[in-house]
Amino acid sequence: MAIHWRRPINPPPLIAAAVDLEWEAPRATGSSTRVLAVSLLPYQRLIANPFLAVLAVVSSAEAIRYSFRIQKVEILFTAICGSFLIPFLLQYHCLDCGSTGLVWRSSRHSCAFVQARIQAGRARLVRGPSATAQMKLWLLGFGAAGLLAWIMH
Repeated sequence: MAIHWRRPINPPPLIAAAVDLEWEAPRATGSSTRVLAVSLLPYQRLIANPFLAVLAVVSSAEAIRYSFRIQKVEILFTAICGSFLIPFLLQYHCLDCGSTGLVWRSSRHSCAFVQARIQAGRARLVRGPSATAQMKLWLLGFGAAGLLAWIMH
């Protein structure tokens, strides 16, 4: 006897685009067909996830502090080089399809559910901030908490 916790979600079929603007060169002639650019933001349901990046910042800061304490340049070099990878840990998560990607690519995320909303002409029900705005709010909150912890220390 198998227990099914979730039913698999069948996404609506993708909308076939007439022209993929990312790969097509712009036309110099005045063509009668116009491509309308649609902002994906009102149709996306994305959550920002900065927790891996915050963990990496805390870890690299602690590694740098530890390297100065024991005077090992190898640990310092590794921590500084690892801190350059922190922006790649700022991620978003799609509530519709479950995919995760880099936050600076969130404005281009268009899964089958987003395409279906665009085709139906209905935006998402809850209008929240974009993934980049959420990330800025999260980082502001973490910065304020860090400043408060530093003051209280």
